[in-house]
Amino acid sequence: MVTMGEISKLRTGKGKTLLIIGAGNMGRWFANYFKDKYDVYINDIDQKKLSSLNGMMGVQPVKSYEKNITQFEMVINAVSLSSAKRVLRGIKENGFAGTVIDISTLKTSVNDILRSMEGAVSIHPFFGPGANSINGKTIALTPLVDKDKELKTVRKLFPEAKIVPMNEKVHDRLVCYSIELPQLLSLIAIDVLSEEMVDLANIEGTSYKALKMLIATSLYGSEGLARDIIISNVYTDQLLAKLARALAKVKVVSIREVLEKTASFRQNYGEFYSLLEEGQLKTDLKRHREGYTDDTHKNKR
Repeated sequence: MVTMGEISKLRTGKGKTLLIIGAGNMGRWFANYFKDKYDVYINDIDQKKLSSLNGMMGVQPVKSYEKNITQFEMVINAVSLSSAKRVLRGIKENGFAGTVIDISTLKTSVNDILRSMEGAVSIHPFFGPGANSINGKTIALTPLVDKDKELKTVRKLFPEAKIVPMNEKVHDRLVCYSIELPQLLSLIAIDVLSEEMVDLANIEGTSYKALKMLIATSLYGSEGLARDIIISNVYTDQLLAKLARALAKVKVVSIREVLEKTASFRQNYGEFYSLLEEGQLKTDLKRHREGYTDDTHKNKR
């Protein structure tokens, strides 16, 4: 672990310095991604977690950065959603004028601050820390001031990724259904199954295994992230209302009406259903971490 005063002595000649704030799984992922092109430094408020990075090749953990943040060309904010605004304010107040990349899962809560920072870019990687390659992976860009300039920056940093620009409100609504809904369904399933899991283990079939895979992939290592999204997303109440209506329909109206909708799902997701039928969902959890099952914001700052 180094101090800020030692940074200039440790430069490798790559010509660019990058600070990653937040040493969680995604912070580490970005450190690995950039270490061949940048002198990478990483900070976390958890000193024990920071010390564990001492053996990470090509990455230098730093105890603090606030007073010397202007030494860096780029900063990636990879802390918890609940800490993101505080960290971004600190970056601004300490006079940083380089490129700030924020990877927060929800954007309406941080983009106003980012808009007041010259050179800021707001992205959300829709992949987890198990991704071995960024090739073809989706990164959402929520434009702040100059869409074309920000898009150019992101494409330069992640040339092999699929960059999808979208309005921040649209982004947060889509997060509600693509990430939050599976998390809520998993939480509901855990609550319902909590007293039955031991017995079910003796007779579990393909459907139950698929349910367990949903729970494992949507909640793996992301308790803090799930909590942040559910509490902070302005679309959570709408989602909960839709869930309540769907449950009421199954109970009161007609389960046939709900089951009829599965026909279109079978048509649109035929490959998924074939995997279910062939029993191929035994694939271990590591394979599924390339979906959105990351620990992006688990850091407690």
